[in-house]
Amino acid sequence: MDGGSPVGSSSLDASGVAKLSISTLAAGTNDITAVYSGDTNYASFTSQSRSVDVTGFSISAAALSPASVMPGSSSTAKITIVGLGGLDPSTVKLACSVTPATNPAATCTLGATSVTGTTGTAVLTVSTSGPQAALLTPAGQRGSGALFAFGLIVPAMLLGGAGISKPNRRKLLGFCLIFLVLGGCMLQSACGSSSSSTHTSTGNSGTPAGAYSVVVTGTAKDVNQSTPSMTLTVQ
Repeated sequence: MDGGSPVGSSSLDASGVAKLSISTLAAGTNDITAVYSGDTNYASFTSQSRSVDVTGFSISAAALSPASVMPGSSSTAKITIVGLGGLDPSTVKLACSVTPATNPAATCTLGATSVTGTTGTAVLTVSTSGPQAALLTPAGQRGSGALFAFGLIVPAMLLGGAGISKPNRRKLLGFCLIFLVLGGCMLQSACGSSSSSTHTSTGNSGTPAGAYSVVVTGTAKDVNQSTPSMTLTVQ
């Protein structure tokens, strides 16, 4: 018996000994007794209580505060760990999860565990992403840069011809004129197509609105315990 609850039974062997192996004792201190029901030859008997400490822990969470946030804001909750059977709460490894998964996602983090006696506390923070925007450079502005570069090339070519013979300068001037005409036509086409372009923006509105479920799980000595699901609403 564990307190007043039966946990198993076993028959006496030839030497009058009964053995029982169990793995279902709850974490903490268990008061174990052996009870013999008796028969026609022997009276019933209850042994003295024996204390058995089973290490473990319990974990709980307060409600998230605030329970409803705008994208870009965060919410917190207090996580409480109680060590049982002599377990140090600081040895419990905590992890958290947020569902459903979205883009951009709501994320969660856990602070360090602070221990007082057999009780440990940690702060859970659930964060959301705020709106993001990116301004695209208009094509017209890109074309103006090309026009500026083109305007620098022609004078450079002319200045580079200083000091050469007169016939060669004429050839260079003719080449510059042809280059100027062809380049002007190309730039006119590019600038004409970009003249109607406008500033556009891209991005997202942050973590999507909806209800999100948050769960914290503790692990120690190959034992997992989880908090009830907490709900965070993103407006």
